[in-house]
Amino acid sequence: MGMKETYIKLLTFLLLLVGANYILHYSYKVIIYNKTDNARKEKQFEEYHGKLKYLFLGDSHSQNTIDPSLIPNSFNFSSANENYIQTYFKLKGIVNELGRKPEYVVLPVDLSSFSSFRTGRFFNASLLLTFADYLEISIYEKDFAYIQTWLENEFFMYAGNYTTISRFLRSRNDFSNMKLGFKGRTGNLLDQVDVREACEKKAKLYLDGYDPFDAILRDYFVRILDFCQKQDIKVYLMKMPLAKEYVEACNKYFSVDDYYQKIYALSSRYPSVKNIFDFQDYFFGQQHFLRNPDHANMEGAQVFSTMLAKELAKFENDEHPF
Repeated sequence: MGMKETYIKLLTFLLLLVGANYILHYSYKVIIYNKTDNARKEKQFEEYHGKLKYLFLGDSHSQNTIDPSLIPNSFNFSSANENYIQTYFKLKGIVNELGRKPEYVVLPVDLSSFSSFRTGRFFNASLLLTFADYLEISIYEKDFAYIQTWLENEFFMYAGNYTTISRFLRSRNDFSNMKLGFKGRTGNLLDQVDVREACEKKAKLYLDGYDPFDAILRDYFVRILDFCQKQDIKVYLMKMPLAKEYVEACNKYFSVDDYYQKIYALSSRYPSVKNIFDFQDYFFGQQHFLRNPDHANMEGAQVFSTMLAKELAKFENDEHPF
């Protein structure tokens, strides 16, 4: 076999490999990924043409608890496992690239929000990270694994997502109920055999061996507040409803009071921060509205969102500097 024939076979093999990868990548994105929560949320935001007064960001605590259909002129653009790094780039992209500037941004400040457990949690290819500057993140964190994440998002979206593929093949329906970005979840914390044990396990997951006030997440939280200040976007911070036993379990790892004093000290530097709403104990006496130690169920979300709509309207009428 001559060198020419060898090169032709090698080129043919490479073209077939590239073609097969393109088909797998594109097929996953169109057929499977577009039915996942993140993709559907992106599409719902594109289709939302109403006034954007309140933009709810953050992780699943917000995603599962705040129903924008009960809060006029709002959209819930939070996502599961989201940390302040993701929130920062997402907010910048929404404002600068999509040209959608909210009047208010509402962020959760929960007991695990700053935990180093969350720092590197970029799970699966996600259009929610389209706006992220992966090179900047890699240099800042001295971790070039984010470049690998970018490559997967752009060219190998199917890679590592075999659980999602299997789930899709087993189901003929959409992956979740969702409206205006809100994803309701079923379940009842009180169905647990031992509620306190369940709460202690969740606190251990987030906090055991982790820094409860990670410097990287702190810096990106400050970046969010700074961006809002420059863009003239008002900010509400929110302590979401939690189980009483979960708060007590977290307090064994660090002082909850000292933790929030640090958050207050950071937030008070920015006039754009108008208030920190404390709803942490909202379901202490009604824990059947929680599906687990730190997430509301669908019934709880309706109760909480109805109350929140009234509180937001009331606070606006008597707003004062934080």
